[in-house]
Amino acid sequence: MVRDLIRHLHIFLLLLVAPALYAQGIAPIITEYGHGKANGAFTITNDFLEPVSVVIQEYSFSVNPDGKSKIRPLDQGIHIQLDSMSVQIGAKQQHEFAYRVKCDILPCWGTFNASISGAHVSNGIGLVMIVPHTFYVCQDKQKGCRDRIRHDAFHL
Repeated sequence: MVRDLIRHLHIFLLLLVAPALYAQGIAPIITEYGHGKANGAFTITNDFLEPVSVVIQEYSFSVNPDGKSKIRPLDQGIHIQLDSMSVQIGAKQQHEFAYRVKCDILPCWGTFNASISGAHVSNGIGLVMIVPHTFYVCQDKQKGCRDRIRHDAFHL
């Protein structure tokens, strides 16, 4: 009986929160760069009717043979310039984060995790969403960079 109550509570909370999750977004989710250069950007969209706060954190990651990723502090050989680390995004607005990545050793890869907070669902529960933007930088051509890294570095 307790299990049924917990399951119903989870379903109820999911029904409340799920529509709100679609209201926020990041684009693109993944970018690939070639010739050792990464000058890019990603955009966070706030479709809520209230402002949100966004904080960006940089990470490196690895992928296990079973396909599960594990984030870790940014590798020392990856140097990132990001135009802003935190912003307020107004209701129904968006913000573009521009960045440059320089790597001591190629290929390199990493992720920007955007923590979005400040919005509330209809019952008052506050939301914090974390959405990633992942970059891959190869020494040669851009096309297929991610696949080459996944094959060579992660053996996937």
